[in-house]
Amino acid sequence: DRDHVDTKEREKKLLETVQRTVLKNSVLLISLFAIERTQDILAVLNNYYERHLDFRVPVYLDSPMALAATRVYRQYRDWLNQKAQDELALDRDIFDFPHLRITSELAQSKNINLAPGPKIILAGSGMAEGGRILHHLARYAPDPKNDILFMGHQVTGTLGHKLINGAFDFDYFGKIIPVEASVEQIDAFSAHADQQELLDWLAHLGNKPQILLNHGNKEALENFKKKISEKLDFPTKILAQQEEIELK
Repeated sequence: DRDHVDTKEREKKLLETVQRTVLKNSVLLISLFAIERTQDILAVLNNYYERHLDFRVPVYLDSPMALAATRVYRQYRDWLNQKAQDELALDRDIFDFPHLRITSELAQSKNINLAPGPKIILAGSGMAEGGRILHHLARYAPDPKNDILFMGHQVTGTLGHKLINGAFDFDYFGKIIPVEASVEQIDAFSAHADQQELLDWLAHLGNKPQILLNHGNKEALENFKKKISEKLDFPTKILAQQEEIELK
């Protein structure tokens, strides 16, 4: 039900947060979605670190799934978009840069805690419902110097959603962890099409197909249904849970 902010704006906000880790000698914890968003973030950090060789804050990629997905991107680099191709013409690997450290093994993940700040930790899962980010949150959320950054939409009821909406604490395997760190969200690092991109895609279908909307928040579905009607005049229906339809 909305359009993404400009790419440069989202990158600027990310890098401003990255730079604060030096000023505060703190920890920046970034939640990861393994596919698309991780690679977008790595590409932005790659550009920054390659151009600012004096910036030496270590970045820990602490997500086996994100690491595996990134290997696929490297393997099929010819399939990446034009922006990535332009960057690859100047840089052989846009997902690797100075001071990036891969922690695929559990012991390596635990050793991140031994490294002094400032440092940046990229970990999944994206909505903090599982994965290694939970352990990092338990360690770093109580310190007001630190920053927690969620990179995408947080579904209602998830820990990520609770934290960006001001939760004072959270349950960590039966232990209550206070949240004193700064919590922010950059929703523009999305692997999904925004409203206008979806409308542009639908416009190519022609012949007034029936559009069935069946995934998303209620408000977003209603707003998008209205936009389809206004812009394309396609018959559109929001499906109810367990509703049966006949495809002709």
